[in-house]
Amino acid sequence: MKTCTVCGNAQSEGNFCGKCGGKLDGQAGGQTAATTQSVQPVIEKSEQLEKVKEQSKMYLSYFAKQLKSPSVQSDSRNSLISIGLYILLTVLAVYILLKGFLSNPYISYIGPSFFQIFFYATIFFLILIGVNTTAVFLTSKFFSENLKFSEVLTKLGATLLYQLSFRCLEYYLDC
Repeated sequence: MKTCTVCGNAQSEGNFCGKCGGKLDGQAGGQTAATTQSVQPVIEKSEQLEKVKEQSKMYLSYFAKQLKSPSVQSDSRNSLISIGLYILLTVLAVYILLKGFLSNPYISYIGPSFFQIFFYATIFFLILIGVNTTAVFLTSKFFSENLKFSEVLTKLGATLLYQLSFRCLEYYLDC
Protein backbone atom coordinates (compact mmCIF):
# COMPACT_ATOMS: atom_id res chain seq x y z
CA MET A 1 0.00 0.00 0.00
CA LYS A 2 1.15 3.51 -0.80
CA THR A 3 0.27 6.47 1.44
CA CYS A 4 -0.33 10.03 0.29
CA THR A 5 2.14 12.51 1.73
CA VAL A 6 -0.49 15.29 1.75
CA CYS A 7 -3.75 13.84 3.04
CA GLY A 8 -2.74 10.39 4.32
CA ASN A 9 -5.00 8.47 1.92
CA ALA A 10 -3.85 4.86 1.36
CA GLN A 11 -4.19 3.25 -2.06
CA SER A 12 -2.64 0.20 -3.67
CA GLU A 13 -1.39 1.58 -7.01
CA GLY A 14 -0.36 4.77 -8.79
CA ASN A 15 2.13 7.53 -8.11
CA PHE A 16 -0.40 10.21 -7.16
CA CYS A 17 -3.28 10.23 -4.71
CA GLY A 18 -6.74 9.61 -6.11
CA LYS A 19 -8.29 11.79 -3.44
CA CYS A 20 -6.20 14.99 -3.47
CA GLY A 21 -3.60 14.51 -6.22
CA GLY A 22 -0.60 14.58 -3.87
CA LYS A 23 2.51 12.41 -4.32
CA LEU A 24 2.27 8.89 -2.90
CA ASP A 25 4.91 7.50 -0.56
CA GLY A 26 5.95 3.92 -1.33
CA GLN A 27 6.09 2.85 2.32
CA ALA A 28 2.99 2.09 4.32
CA GLY A 29 2.51 4.45 7.22
CA GLY A 30 5.40 6.66 6.13
CA GLN A 31 3.99 9.90 7.45
CA THR A 32 6.25 12.36 9.17
CA ALA A 33 5.41 15.20 11.51
CA ALA A 34 5.48 17.68 8.61
CA THR A 35 2.94 15.69 6.59
CA THR A 36 0.70 15.27 9.62
CA GLN A 37 0.57 19.04 10.01
CA SER A 38 -0.30 19.50 6.33
CA VAL A 39 -3.25 17.10 6.65
CA GLN A 40 -5.23 19.46 8.90
CA PRO A 41 -5.72 22.40 6.44
CA VAL A 42 -6.82 20.00 3.68
CA ILE A 43 -9.45 18.49 5.95
CA GLU A 44 -10.72 21.92 7.07
CA LYS A 45 -10.96 23.13 3.48
CA SER A 46 -12.87 20.05 2.40
CA GLU A 47 -15.27 20.43 5.35
CA GLN A 48 -15.93 24.05 4.37
CA LEU A 49 -16.37 23.01 0.75
CA GLU A 50 -18.83 20.32 1.80
CA LYS A 51 -20.80 22.89 3.83
CA VAL A 52 -20.95 25.21 0.81
CA LYS A 53 -22.05 22.35 -1.46
CA GLU A 54 -24.73 21.32 1.01
CA GLN A 55 -26.01 24.89 1.39
CA SER A 56 -26.12 25.38 -2.39
CA LYS A 57 -28.12 22.15 -2.79
CA MET A 58 -30.50 23.32 -0.07
CA TYR A 59 -30.83 26.71 -1.77
CA LEU A 60 -31.58 25.18 -5.17
CA SER A 61 -34.27 22.94 -3.69
CA TYR A 62 -35.67 25.97 -1.83
CA PHE A 63 -35.62 27.96 -5.08
CA ALA A 64 -37.56 25.27 -6.97
CA LYS A 65 -40.04 24.77 -4.11
CA GLN A 66 -40.72 28.50 -3.76
CA LEU A 67 -41.22 28.94 -7.50
CA LYS A 68 -43.78 26.11 -7.51
CA SER A 69 -45.67 27.31 -4.44
CA PRO A 70 -44.71 30.81 -3.27
CA SER A 71 -47.20 30.95 -0.40
CA VAL A 72 -45.34 28.26 1.57
CA GLN A 73 -43.34 29.52 4.56
CA SER A 74 -39.72 29.92 3.55
CA ASP A 75 -36.35 29.67 5.28
CA SER A 76 -34.73 32.91 6.47
CA ARG A 77 -31.17 31.91 5.46
CA ASN A 78 -32.26 31.07 1.93
CA SER A 79 -34.28 34.28 1.74
CA LEU A 80 -31.20 36.29 2.68
CA ILE A 81 -29.24 34.46 -0.03
CA SER A 82 -31.99 35.38 -2.51
CA ILE A 83 -31.82 39.02 -1.48
CA GLY A 84 -28.03 39.01 -1.83
CA LEU A 85 -28.18 37.38 -5.28
CA TYR A 86 -30.88 39.81 -6.36
CA ILE A 87 -28.74 42.77 -5.29
CA LEU A 88 -25.66 41.33 -6.98
CA LEU A 89 -27.40 40.67 -10.29
CA THR A 90 -29.19 44.02 -10.25
CA VAL A 91 -25.95 45.87 -9.56
CA LEU A 92 -24.31 44.03 -12.47
CA ALA A 93 -27.23 45.08 -14.68
CA VAL A 94 -26.78 48.69 -13.58
CA TYR A 95 -23.05 48.49 -14.39
CA ILE A 96 -23.71 47.02 -17.85
CA LEU A 97 -26.37 49.67 -18.51
CA LEU A 98 -24.09 52.53 -17.46
CA LYS A 99 -21.19 51.19 -19.49
CA GLY A 100 -23.51 50.95 -22.49
CA PHE A 101 -24.57 54.57 -22.10
CA LEU A 102 -21.08 55.86 -21.44
CA SER A 103 -19.28 53.91 -24.17
CA ASN A 104 -19.61 56.27 -27.10
CA PRO A 105 -16.91 55.91 -29.78
CA TYR A 106 -16.97 59.67 -30.44
CA ILE A 107 -16.49 60.78 -26.84
CA SER A 108 -13.44 59.81 -24.82
CA TYR A 109 -15.11 59.68 -21.40
CA ILE A 110 -13.92 56.79 -19.26
CA GLY A 111 -16.51 57.06 -16.51
CA PRO A 112 -16.64 55.48 -13.07
CA SER A 113 -14.87 52.21 -12.38
CA PHE A 114 -16.60 48.89 -11.83
CA PHE A 115 -15.90 49.01 -8.09
CA GLN A 116 -17.35 52.52 -7.71
CA ILE A 117 -20.55 51.53 -9.48
CA PHE A 118 -20.71 48.21 -7.62
CA PHE A 119 -20.17 49.81 -4.21
CA TYR A 120 -22.62 52.70 -4.60
CA ALA A 121 -25.30 50.63 -6.29
CA THR A 122 -25.01 47.93 -3.61
CA ILE A 123 -25.39 50.52 -0.86
CA PHE A 124 -28.36 52.02 -2.70
CA PHE A 125 -30.14 48.67 -3.08
CA LEU A 126 -29.42 47.68 0.52
CA ILE A 127 -30.99 50.95 1.71
CA LEU A 128 -33.90 50.48 -0.68
CA ILE A 129 -34.59 46.95 0.56
CA GLY A 130 -34.16 48.09 4.17
CA VAL A 131 -36.68 50.92 3.73
CA ASN A 132 -39.07 48.58 1.92
CA THR A 133 -38.81 45.92 4.64
CA THR A 134 -39.25 48.50 7.39
CA ALA A 135 -42.33 49.97 5.69
CA VAL A 136 -43.94 46.55 5.33
CA PHE A 137 -43.02 45.69 8.92
CA LEU A 138 -44.60 48.89 10.28
CA THR A 139 -47.67 48.40 8.11
CA SER A 140 -48.09 44.85 9.40
CA LYS A 141 -47.68 46.05 13.00
CA PHE A 142 -50.32 48.76 12.72
CA PHE A 143 -52.89 47.39 10.30
CA SER A 144 -52.78 43.61 9.93
CA GLU A 145 -50.83 40.62 11.18
CA ASN A 146 -48.31 41.12 13.91
CA LEU A 147 -45.22 39.96 11.96
CA LYS A 148 -41.66 39.98 13.21
CA PHE A 149 -39.04 41.86 11.22
CA SER A 150 -37.31 38.58 10.31
CA GLU A 151 -40.59 37.18 8.96
CA VAL A 152 -41.06 40.24 6.76
CA LEU A 153 -37.50 39.90 5.49
CA THR A 154 -38.09 36.20 4.79
CA LYS A 155 -41.24 36.95 2.83
CA LEU A 156 -39.46 39.66 0.87
CA GLY A 157 -36.67 37.23 -0.02
CA ALA A 158 -39.25 34.70 -1.19
CA THR A 159 -40.98 37.26 -3.42
CA LEU A 160 -37.66 38.29 -4.97
CA LEU A 161 -37.22 34.79 -6.40
CA TYR A 162 -39.31 35.65 -9.45
CA GLN A 163 -37.26 38.75 -10.19
CA LEU A 164 -34.10 36.73 -9.56
CA SER A 165 -35.14 34.03 -12.00
CA PHE A 166 -36.03 36.62 -14.66
CA ARG A 167 -32.70 38.38 -14.09
CA CYS A 168 -30.84 35.07 -14.58
CA LEU A 169 -32.87 34.39 -17.70
CA GLU A 170 -32.03 37.86 -18.96
CA TYR A 171 -28.30 37.25 -18.51
CA TYR A 172 -28.58 33.83 -20.12
CA LEU A 173 -30.38 35.16 -23.19
CA ASP A 174 -28.06 38.16 -23.45
CA CYS A 175 -24.90 36.03 -23.68
